[in-house]
Amino acid sequence: TGNSLRDMHAFKNNGRAFVSILTDKQHQIIDLTKRKVVLKQNADTSYVFRGNSSFSVAVKVQKNTATVLSMDGQKQFQVASGVIGFGTYMQASTPIIVFKRGSALYAYNIKGERKWEKTIDALELSQFKSFQNPNNQTIIGILDAIGNQIHLLDDLGRHLDKEKRHGAKEVQLSAFGNSAYSITTYLGNYMIQYTKQ
Repeated sequence: TGNSLRDMHAFKNNGRAFVSILTDKQHQIIDLTKRKVVLKQNADTSYVFRGNSSFSVAVKVQKNTATVLSMDGQKQFQVASGVIGFGTYMQASTPIIVFKRGSALYAYNIKGERKWEKTIDALELSQFKSFQNPNNQTIIGILDAIGNQIHLLDDLGRHLDKEKRHGAKEVQLSAFGNSAYSITTYLGNYMIQYTKQ
């Protein structure tokens, strides 16, 4: 039919469950509670999903213009030249989209306002993960799979510590008690788990 499923992402917004679906022609958001499509937007194959447990966006970048499809509709804004969508996180209750170019990160809110930028000492920014604890504190994990390093940032793009954390594969972030985080990854065939207060 020319409308093949490319990606999907489940998330919760205000306690309600949603799923975003990206096909080669469309972006849809379905309210799973009401079992109803709440948003349909045209989207070509240049869009990619970026999301977390609280929201999801389909994003594409052409030259230095980002087009973002979300529950708030379609937004376009200027971004640094040559970036690609890398990840998303929540800054308190504000959705943030992170773009990357080389080892540089650029964070924008959904309105297109640049919140921060940072260059990380990394060979390759391979993976982006974020986690928000019940106190609305966010931790961002950036994996450099070539350099076998994990970089931890807060929601303002600041390094959380100077400790070297090794990792080469998938990174998972989760709560560890009320105010700490657990960082789980692999190095070779070994699983490694770190905690961060």
